[in-house]
Amino acid sequence: MIKKTLIKYAVSLTIAAVIVVLVLWMQGYFTQTEWRVQCKNLCDAFTVSGLVFILVSALVWVSNMGIFLGLGYAFSVFINSIIPFRGKRRHESYADYRERKTGKGGLKGYSFIFFTGLVYFVVAIVFLIIYYQLPA
Repeated sequence: MIKKTLIKYAVSLTIAAVIVVLVLWMQGYFTQTEWRVQCKNLCDAFTVSGLVFILVSALVWVSNMGIFLGLGYAFSVFINSIIPFRGKRRHESYADYRERKTGKGGLKGYSFIFFTGLVYFVVAIVFLIIYYQLPA
């Protein structure tokens, strides 16, 4: 159990680090020589990575609450109405669809995504504080 959790955190931290490196590369961090500009770029990169992970975890949470069930139902009804070879099936009501989808349960154990984003966002705040402490 602990090994699975550590693997989840290791993978998410690695993906977040790749995002940081990509943002730094896009901003030309590796050719910068001034510490103030480098600090600003580090703050930007860690902010982007942290917020991506925090917002993805929020999207998963909202999805688990059933926000997108209406869109899924509308899409399935649309697809069933335009595909001719599906035959004459009895159309499922929205209540039945919702019951079937919520009966499966949502995605469990995704808090590591939020905490990874939180760690990177805290690092971004540290770089922001350092940036504002540096002389102009």
